[in-house]
Amino acid sequence: MPSMTMREQKGNSCAAHCTVIAVDELTSKGSGMTAATTESDLWPTIKFRPEASVPMTQQLAHDENSDPRRVVAEVTRRWPAVTAKLLCDGVQKKASIAYVPGAISGHMDALFNLLSAHAITGPVRLDDEAFYNCSYTMHAAALPSTASFTGTHNILVTLSSGKYYYYNPNETTPSWTSTTNWKQLNGQNGGAHSYLFTGVCVLMT
Repeated sequence: MPSMTMREQKGNSCAAHCTVIAVDELTSKGSGMTAATTESDLWPTIKFRPEASVPMTQQLAHDENSDPRRVVAEVTRRWPAVTAKLLCDGVQKKASIAYVPGAISGHMDALFNLLSAHAITGPVRLDDEAFYNCSYTMHAAALPSTASFTGTHNILVTLSSGKYYYYNPNETTPSWTSTTNWKQLNGQNGGAHSYLFTGVCVLMT
């Protein structure tokens, strides 16, 4: 099973933490990065930039969330031994948007369509010993609902020896945890949050 960890993320650097943990797992700690450099060096290069055609990118840029297209580009540039691909699962997108308020769901749908143009589309099924830097909807309750939706968050997922594991970088002490349903993570952060996979992830091998 996977074992690499870092301290809790600062700010919205979750995708950067997941990226470095995946690189370290795949290259025996070959990223050369600490939690501090993950946040000061990698994170700024993968943040969303506003795009006029998709209003949600403006909010994501303001919130300093990470763009999976930029994650792919930075992994490819920094760590040639690691292959990164953007995946988009339309069925899972529909399932997660059902738990997003109506005023936001249309913007999320437009964002998904923007990302899909740069992705491999279809059902996301985990391959053994590959790592998936996944985008989740975040909910301020042990079980997800539209009323508890607060934004998006990245969690790293893998399949190892037939078991699913996930790494949530915003836990007080992040660790790898086994699960039978990686697409919906209930009762996280001491029971305060839950997460639903949006269908968007970066596959790293």
